[in-house]
Amino acid sequence: MKKVKRPSLEASTVYHTCISDTEDIPLKARYQGNAELVNSASIEYANKAESLDFHKIPNPELLLGLSVKDMKKVYTYRMVQRLGRDYYDEIYQLPKLGLCPYCSLHRVQSIDHYLPKSKFPVYSVTPLNLVGACTDCNDFKKVATPDGTEGYLHPYFDDIEDILWLHAEIIEGEIISVNYYPLQSSEMQDSVFTRLKFQFETLELNEMFAVNAATTLSNIKMEMTDLFESGGAEEIRRNLARSARSRRASNINSWETALYVALSENEWYHSEGFRVKTEPSENHES
Repeated sequence: MKKVKRPSLEASTVYHTCISDTEDIPLKARYQGNAELVNSASIEYANKAESLDFHKIPNPELLLGLSVKDMKKVYTYRMVQRLGRDYYDEIYQLPKLGLCPYCSLHRVQSIDHYLPKSKFPVYSVTPLNLVGACTDCNDFKKVATPDGTEGYLHPYFDDIEDILWLHAEIIEGEIISVNYYPLQSSEMQDSVFTRLKFQFETLELNEMFAVNAATTLSNIKMEMTDLFESGGAEEIRRNLARSARSRRASNINSWETALYVALSENEWYHSEGFRVKTEPSENHES
């Protein structure tokens, strides 16, 4: 859910470079015969994406008998492995800190086609359709296609970084756990929130965030115990509130920010919850 700077590459330049060393003369002619189609479709892609109408991006049929397999090879062999590799590397390096913009957890390890090349082959090497992503998110969304009501946020065009949407709740009991959920604010359009919610659920972000939260809860248990012994529940609350403010200043929608906000507001955790196990296998006996 992180915004990424758009690549400045021209779709026509990338396409021409990728197909330029095609040795099969008839195939190269078919590639060249689709050059204008790729260029015009890529321009329309940018126009529709700019207005967040991703479901209206055209999907023109390839010309001159060029197959989906042929176009996929322009990416797989000619962009990834041959003359277009510099373009691939440039796009790969765009996400901030090298983190996947879809989950903000894992490092970029691949390039995702926002519109899958199996369904939209004309955009196989269109720079605005290529996004650096982790392999998990790439696998989860391989065939996802915006249909007007569902789809993923586009890291180059959607910007929700300054809109609070990620929240967490502390699940009290013999075992403490954390549940994450998206919540729409008045600043967020309905269509954007629909896609955000779809992405959150499809990528199983609650489960991923909750695992990290459990590790953090275990790691801070001794610190919370020391704070309680020195100043009671109020000392724990003040410490968690400071931690929440610090993390919010960096990223209002990180899983850590949501966790510390929830902890700082939970009286049960301040008084006794910090002592509770975070998973069934955890053993606190000496």
